[in-house]
Amino acid sequence: KHSSGRLLIGTGSLDGEAGIYYSDDGGIKWNKSQMENVNWRSIEDIIELENGDLLAGSADGKMWLGTYLKGGRINISKDNGKTWKILAGETSWNSIKSILEINNSVLLSSEGSNLIWSLDNGINWFRFGTNFGFINRIIKSEDKIMMVTSTGISEIPKSKIVINYIDNFLTNNPYTLDCCYL
Repeated sequence: KHSSGRLLIGTGSLDGEAGIYYSDDGGIKWNKSQMENVNWRSIEDIIELENGDLLAGSADGKMWLGTYLKGGRINISKDNGKTWKILAGETSWNSIKSILEINNSVLLSSEGSNLIWSLDNGINWFRFGTNFGFINRIIKSEDKIMMVTSTGISEIPKSKIVINYIDNFLTNNPYTLDCCYL
């Protein structure tokens, strides 16, 4: 549910008609959001950022018969979910099953069995870790980040997550790190 009260849901489809739907009347009537003109396999996760923008992760269509978009994508809506455009992603990406906002500019996301992160509200993404097992959900609590994967549940205290270290480093040294893969 968006802070405006709008309900949003992502769907899956075997005929390329997956998308995002929204309701302004508590779910009585649903409208299909306008999205980039591609065949989506499914929309996996929708989150609202602190600034009110919405992000949605999509499934990778490589392993499916048909003309689905190959590679996972992260989509953005700046109008409470009525319209969406692709923010990031590429053919080599796996499904984006979970997106998490760490703070007002740092994002963490699953990409198949990998973690990817962004320090600039999702414009640029970098690999953070690989081979965790297929990541189904990333959850933030008061003091921990937890990952639910096909191989189990992992957790790390927020104070020890490398994203906090990198974010603090960039705040103090904004021009010293062009890009890094961890």
